[in-house]
Amino acid sequence: MLSRIARTPALHAQTRAPSSRVRMAECAAGSAESSQRSPVEPAPYTTGFTPNYNEAMTMSQLYTAVEDRPVAIPLEEHEERRRRRDTADIVEAAARKGMSREAVVSAISQMHALLPDIVNLDRIKASDWVKVLSDVGAVAAKLVVLKSVFPGASALRIVTKCPKMLLLTTQRVQSDAEQVAHVLANVPARDSIMEAAPDCATPEGLARALSALKAAMPSADPLEVLAKTPDVLYSLGGEGNIEDSAEYGELSTKD
Repeated sequence: MLSRIARTPALHAQTRAPSSRVRMAECAAGSAESSQRSPVEPAPYTTGFTPNYNEAMTMSQLYTAVEDRPVAIPLEEHEERRRRRDTADIVEAAARKGMSREAVVSAISQMHALLPDIVNLDRIKASDWVKVLSDVGAVAAKLVVLKSVFPGASALRIVTKCPKMLLLTTQRVQSDAEQVAHVLANVPARDSIMEAAPDCATPEGLARALSALKAAMPSADPLEVLAKTPDVLYSLGGEGNIEDSAEYGELSTKD
């Protein structure tokens, strides 16, 4: 037992950390080795970064490197790509309803001739465009109706801003337009209102717009406000203030 106790200090001495003199000698040896290294040779990979880190560029270097900067894609090319994607999605939706690709592409060309760049999935979804493209002649008839009821307004702008109107029948478009024209009969800027806020081209849309104006300006006549500043609805948030309902979404949610 005494021999074990006697050997214990020696064991601890063997496992003890190196002394300060030993550590200083190791640091001096490391410094000598690093000084012998070539100045061009990069430091060994011990920092955790990838070997390509030394070749990486800062943000300022990246923006000032004109030679290697890729050529920007023109906006026209972006738009053409968007058209091709939209056409492919509409063709796929039309195939589920039994329409051929040739018929869809032909109808899209007719629509572009009638309403330039109107076919856009950001406006209404692909299955709704299939309904519209199935009868391009009806689209032309709706434009004629809008122009006859609101002669001072651009039917093209009305439909472009409110394409879900194309999902209605021609008779419904005419009936709605005539009712709205009757309500706005004494408003001098009636056609300007339709062009600036085409959602008002239906009785329901006009009622929602007048309610929103009345709530925002209780002491003012909503018709007078709408006549003076037809685009005032956009400053109120437009359709974002309209409460969601089955009636409001039925034109764009039913397949």
